[in-house]
Amino acid sequence: NHDCKSCHSGFKLIEATTDKYQQGICLQTEACPDGYANNPQSGGCAKCADSCLTCDGTGSSNCKTCKSGWLYLVDNVGNYTSGTCVEGSNCPDGYVLHQPINCLAQCPEKYFPSEKKICTL
Repeated sequence: NHDCKSCHSGFKLIEATTDKYQQGICLQTEACPDGYANNPQSGGCAKCADSCLTCDGTGSSNCKTCKSGWLYLVDNVGNYTSGTCVEGSNCPDGYVLHQPINCLAQCPEKYFPSEKKICTL
């Protein structure tokens, strides 16, 4: 049955359909599954932004990790916001790539940007 409006204690309501779960089902879990974030208003699980694998909110800058093929922006640079995922294999202007999926404003200590803006030792 996929038309629940609320769930019993110890269950979370899935509030939107993804490739894994149907809207309106109750999952026996304390935490929302990947692809969903806790909805503080309803106590259910709201869908993450499409680019996020995991998130702590529904906005595009609430990602904690990104889907495959996307890069995670760790820092705020220009019009880009930390917690956002961008599609592709190259970081936006102003970023350097560190540990294949993170875009940083600058390389960490002991690392230096290569010509291709990739942090190397």
